[in-house]
Amino acid sequence: MSALFLMIWTWAGLALAGGTTQHPPGLQRAPVISLAHVPASATHRPAGDASRRHPVEAKLLIDSTHAVPGQPVRVGVHLSQDPGWHTYWKSPGHIGLPTEIRWTVPEGAQSSPVQFPVPSRFELEGIVSFGYDGQVLLFTELIVPAGLGAGPFEVSAEVSWLVCEVQCIQGSATLKRTINLSTEPAQPSLSRSLFDAFAAQQPRPMSDFPGIEVSASFSPASVPVEGTFAVDIVVSGEGLQPQGSGLWPSFTPIVSGADWGPTPNADGNGALPQIQAAPGAMKVVQKGMTFGAAQISGKDAYGGLVMAKLNGEWVHFELSTPIPVGKAAPSLASTAPVMVQPDALPAGPSASIGTMLFFAFIGGLILNIMPCVLPVLSLKIYSVIEQQDATSRERHVAGLAYTAGVVLSFLALASAIIVARSMFDITLGWGEQFQSPAFIIVLCSVVFVFGLSLFGVFEVPSFGATQLSGAQNKEGW
Repeated sequence: MSALFLMIWTWAGLALAGGTTQHPPGLQRAPVISLAHVPASATHRPAGDASRRHPVEAKLLIDSTHAVPGQPVRVGVHLSQDPGWHTYWKSPGHIGLPTEIRWTVPEGAQSSPVQFPVPSRFELEGIVSFGYDGQVLLFTELIVPAGLGAGPFEVSAEVSWLVCEVQCIQGSATLKRTINLSTEPAQPSLSRSLFDAFAAQQPRPMSDFPGIEVSASFSPASVPVEGTFAVDIVVSGEGLQPQGSGLWPSFTPIVSGADWGPTPNADGNGALPQIQAAPGAMKVVQKGMTFGAAQISGKDAYGGLVMAKLNGEWVHFELSTPIPVGKAAPSLASTAPVMVQPDALPAGPSASIGTMLFFAFIGGLILNIMPCVLPVLSLKIYSVIEQQDATSRERHVAGLAYTAGVVLSFLALASAIIVARSMFDITLGWGEQFQSPAFIIVLCSVVFVFGLSLFGVFEVPSFGATQLSGAQNKEGW
């Protein structure tokens, strides 16, 4: 329970400290329009708790009055968030989960990937994340084949998101909407202005900026499996003017794939990259570590969203390069590497296995003085005293059995999480159960009843007490 109180105390401190929000430069905010015309089947706000409603309302929108065979029509999920709350971009940052949309469209229809507009930056006590406040429209282009035949068809979207203020709440919705298919020219829907506004907030393709050159290099050139690496990305061009004193707004990292992860740098900026910027160029360095060989899928990549001025005007574009695990690094762009001055980056100290084990040992000592652990140590001491007459072999066997029990218990927990994620598609994370009102009620009830029992209000029947007492009197752990 002390861990729970510590977590609550920490988050309470963050709440009192407040946070900052920075919106992307050079872009206009989308207008707020009435969406009362959206049917009930395409609108959902998840149930909240007794004290407040859920902070997000989701709607399924279409940009035209109907769909025309063979021509693209935009369909999107609009998330309206209460003041102070925000959902997350496709690459959330230090914390958060990206909003996910699973479309169900007619057979033979084609849909483009979900388009995420340029995000805002949120910071709370040094924790940096990227996402959207107010409202956001995540849309895709849908092309319905001519063979479907005129008439209505249904489009549905299963949406899941994480919305945060100081605390975070998960939400989901299943939205359905009927769209008519006709050969008549389509007219703009009542939602078209939102689609146009958020389309203007999309990063532009790099082909729109032929004067910008990009290069990437990896160290080592062939990234080892279960090893560390660094990637250098250089963006340069005549008239390019990176803005700001740090990463924002010049470079917002995009981490793709689950088979590798960024590692902390030496500048105290967590796992975010280091950046050097000068008129005409900027250089980004990200350190990372790959995981097991059986997990490498080939979908892992690193890149970022670049926001800078080009000849005095703001430009926004994305770049990405695959992580070359066990092979030569692919070329990100057909340009020669451009060196940024000063070229040398401060080399961060690489922690050895011995250093990591030392700090793990220190962490274990700190854990043992926590209020929920320290009283247990006295029981362990009594157990050691009781075994003073045991033979050396008996003590070694008892120690190995105790160690095996701890390791097997954690392996069982890890296996359960792996099975839940891979086979049942259940998202599990640290402390998510404490966002569930039902879990909190059950937990408080158990603690309250346990406290009454300790105060002698009543006694809980101790089934098997005789057997447990006999086992306690035996030597061993």
